[in-house]
Amino acid sequence: MLARVLLALVALAGAGFLVVQEQGARAADRVTGAALSDPDPARLSAAERDERTAQRWNPDTNPALDLAIAEARAERYEQAGARIVAVTRKEPENARAFQLLCSVAKRYDSGLAATACARVRDLVPPSLNRSSGRSTR
Repeated sequence: MLARVLLALVALAGAGFLVVQEQGARAADRVTGAALSDPDPARLSAAERDERTAQRWNPDTNPALDLAIAEARAERYEQAGARIVAVTRKEPENARAFQLLCSVAKRYDSGLAATACARVRDLVPPSLNRSSGRSTR
């Protein structure tokens, strides 16, 4: 009898965990959708809420970067840049974050952009760095 109760409790805990992960994944997908769609203030506000939900359940920084893309597309460059800087502080080896910061910061802070672009060159092997505009062959 005790074994059945314990098994039921473990099953309920597992189901609860899966529900929470599903909520986070769906929120992250909606943020990605906002990054890919035309700028819309209502959708951007919803994406901000979804990003918080996604971050609450999963430490992945991709939702934050996708939200920064949506903010940059809405011409909120400094807000997007601040969000990306926060990601680079958490993940100093995140080449995608530095590449985005390199692009976004050019709109409002040339020094920050230069630093971010230099960091991209440090992180990405020359054969994979397409931002230079030169072929590696």
